[in-house]
Amino acid sequence: MIGKFFSVVLVAAVFAVNTEGSEVCRPEYPVHFISDSKQAINKGCYHSSSDSKVFPKESLFNLRSKIDWNQWVLTNNGIEIIRQCGQEAIVRNKAYFGVEFYGECYFGDTPDFSLSKVTVAENCTKLCGMEVGGASAMMVYEVAARVLSCPAISAGYFIDDTHWAWNMGCYAQSSASHVLPLGNVDNQSSKTNFVAYRAAGHAGDMVKICGQIAIQNGASFFGVENYGYCYYGNQPDKSDGEVACTPQKCIFDIGTKEHIVLYKVMDV
Repeated sequence: MIGKFFSVVLVAAVFAVNTEGSEVCRPEYPVHFISDSKQAINKGCYHSSSDSKVFPKESLFNLRSKIDWNQWVLTNNGIEIIRQCGQEAIVRNKAYFGVEFYGECYFGDTPDFSLSKVTVAENCTKLCGMEVGGASAMMVYEVAARVLSCPAISAGYFIDDTHWAWNMGCYAQSSASHVLPLGNVDNQSSKTNFVAYRAAGHAGDMVKICGQIAIQNGASFFGVENYGYCYYGNQPDKSDGEVACTPQKCIFDIGTKEHIVLYKVMDV
């Protein structure tokens, strides 16, 4: 089964970003929710060995036996392991945690960030795929307060190599009350792919499309309504407040009819 995992699953999107002259691996998601009140901010993928780790090797909490390889084939991500490691970090009251070898969790308050990050030339997919680290690499996370009041799937999605979309919540929309200007809309619903969304558990691809439209129009904010209507602008009206989020209103982190999930364009 592990062989199947390597051949089928390790195709997760791992991007490269140029930092100080070297291209280092970057994960698909900047932030993961790990509890109702906490989120895990991705700090990068670092080289790791038995003698040199970001966290003390004595802090090991092994979850490899709990990996559902078949589920990973379907979803193409290791979010469940990330959440379990993050929840253990909360229990231990640790500010940081790391995931290595797909299911080994490590913890600490003073990570050794002097270690080098994995570069593109070293194969991001092999060492950093699924955001859970390979056999000789560790994906590091910082535990922080969760900023959304509704149960969104992710705190954000990468738009391109230099921008990511910060999820600001789900809001009701109508012709009388719009979060973003009615005239600033681009209908991309023909690109909606519910099969892909169900498999991934989110509609990050549509968020990316709408985010790119916002950037092209010089907008700092954008939203997705009715599965594929992209709105954009610079002064969102959030005065009506977030809706009580349910899958029927804000499914896959994109809004349904008369509901919009709002995002802010952020620099990587």
